[in-house]
Amino acid sequence: MRNIHTRTVFASAMVAVLLLFSLLGIAFAADPTAEASRTIDPLVAYPEDEVEVTVTFENLLAEPKAFGLMEVIPDGWEFTRGTDDASAFKDINYPTIEWVWFVVDAGATKTVTYTLTVPTDAEAGNYAINGTVTGAEVENPVGGDTTITVEEEEAPPVQYDLTIASTVGGEVTNPGEGKFPYDEGTVVSLVASPDSGYKFVSWTGNVGTIADANDASTTITMNGDYSIVANFDEEEEAPPPTPSFCFIATAAYGTPSAEQIDVLREFRDVVLMKSTLGTKLVALYYRTSPPIADFIAGHELLRTLVRELLVDPIVWGVEATGDMWRN
Repeated sequence: MRNIHTRTVFASAMVAVLLLFSLLGIAFAADPTAEASRTIDPLVAYPEDEVEVTVTFENLLAEPKAFGLMEVIPDGWEFTRGTDDASAFKDINYPTIEWVWFVVDAGATKTVTYTLTVPTDAEAGNYAINGTVTGAEVENPVGGDTTITVEEEEAPPVQYDLTIASTVGGEVTNPGEGKFPYDEGTVVSLVASPDSGYKFVSWTGNVGTIADANDASTTITMNGDYSIVANFDEEEEAPPPTPSFCFIATAAYGTPSAEQIDVLREFRDVVLMKSTLGTKLVALYYRTSPPIADFIAGHELLRTLVRELLVDPIVWGVEATGDMWRN
């Protein structure tokens, strides 16, 4: 019995030793033979984007060895081989891609690049890339970047067209004239510039979002397709100031408040200023009469002659025909 017990203890001890050596052997075999890292650019992508992947590993052994790189990419993504100097390459087991080097020198570094294209119908979420570098029967995990985040493509902004034109007499200097696209909600500055002799009147057309349709410098907010027109009109020639009328008559009578001068003013307003020819005659009179009136006012005899021989007859004729031109 004692021998049996001794043999049992010895056998158990041997098993323990063998188990210990076995465990130590696995530990030694599990030491890394390569150091590998991955970079992904960009880490955030959208459907149809291209993602560049680079994997670099180094032989940590003190002797040349054969190595293999295996990358498992997201299923359904298009793979394009990039640059590498692998002795062999295969992608027949897609989505598993493999590179093999028959000999990698001690301490040497190898680099692999490839491109992944995000599928058009890829859903938003995180997509993993897993990889290992195998050398001397040891699988070394690839560290570094491991995840590509796919986000939903943002919808392009809604755009509307702004069509701008102008009438004769000016132009729209900002943003110009023609058709212009703008994002929805854009506030567009409008500037209308009249030509010489013209004035800005108003904006017409789709003016619902124009800040002030009567202002030559205003804004419009793009919430739809709009067509607007800047309107211009000729400036009216300003009539000469009333107190300055009848320079010669005023000089002849010696006062601007003479009763005869009121008759002439009335004739001017009722008859002359109602016609183009009359308006031009009045304007010509204003340009030429002041120096003549000044000369007459300085000579008493000349004042009398002008009053009795020129102004009084004109006043008499105007009064005599008053029933005709007043009606």
